[in-house]
Amino acid sequence: MKNALISAAFLATTIAMPASAAVTVFAGSDDGFDSTGPLTNANAAEAAFLAAVAAYGPVFQEQFETTPSGYNLNLIFADFAIALTGPDYGPSFSGISDTDVGPLNAFNTTPGGANWLGFPTGNATFTFAAPTHAFGFYLTGIQTINTSVLTLTQLDGTSATYNIPINVDGGATYFGIVDSDTFTQVQIATNVPNFDAWGIDGVSYTVSAASGAVPEPGIWVAMLAGFALTGASLRRRARGIIRPV
Repeated sequence: MKNALISAAFLATTIAMPASAAVTVFAGSDDGFDSTGPLTNANAAEAAFLAAVAAYGPVFQEQFETTPSGYNLNLIFADFAIALTGPDYGPSFSGISDTDVGPLNAFNTTPGGANWLGFPTGNATFTFAAPTHAFGFYLTGIQTINTSVLTLTQLDGTSATYNIPINVDGGATYFGIVDSDTFTQVQIATNVPNFDAWGIDGVSYTVSAASGAVPEPGIWVAMLAGFALTGASLRRRARGIIRPV
């Protein structure tokens, strides 16, 4: 029965970090459930996350509902950009998709919505136009049989890495961090090369386009190009090969 598949209750943990920073981690998982739910623990984690974020101002969310379907390595939104790595496994796996084929695959978590973002291998780096105190999202479809480690890393600010819970039988998880300091970059990464049909949805944060800090599209493109060159250089160094750029 599905009720027996709930693997983890909602957890909120405050982690003291250097330089007086404090990060609160929110996590809630509903193992084996699909988009029809109930996503009791994931929704509770999101509610607690949103309540904590409210102390830092308005909360904004990207649900990917107006983003065109397909795989695009560089996605640009009003307040942030996403740089993806990894191969394109096609519709229902990589990029923006609108399918829902059960708890073992990715699905949408937006009421009345359809779209979600997938990257079966590799990582997704989020770069915000202005500093944010928080980053949270729904994760769906990932399974321990395919992926053993999934992390969220702050690439600046507190610069910490957090392990994201992985369900045995797919389903949904909500994961979020609220930092007393600010940051502008985070990365969601699978640390093993195994393929899995999983995705994210409902990304929440505290930065608004109304802040006036959003770069023009040309600046986003230049930033993303820089990330690509940096990533390529790191991959070459990991292989012991340095080629002229």
